[in-house]
Amino acid sequence: MKIYTRSGDKGSTQIYADKPVRVEKDDAVVQSYGDIDELNSHLGLLASMVAVHLKENIYTIPVSYTHLTLPTKRIV
Repeated sequence: MKIYTRSGDKGSTQIYADKPVRVEKDDAVVQSYGDIDELNSHLGLLASMVAVHLKENIYTIPVSYTHLTLPTKRIV
């Protein structure tokens, strides 16, 4: 399936802080979103492999860093 955005890929993407902001795709904010997503994947894999009584501890970890993915003001 192809998706056309009509704006093309010029190496930037739009994120939402207190307002929509266009940033480069190699921006630290975009990188951090990917890092947090990858961490969530690893935690899910870990939770699938541990004993039942340990799962609850693993499930509480993402709650402690959820605020990291909330919209923030960027220092430009």
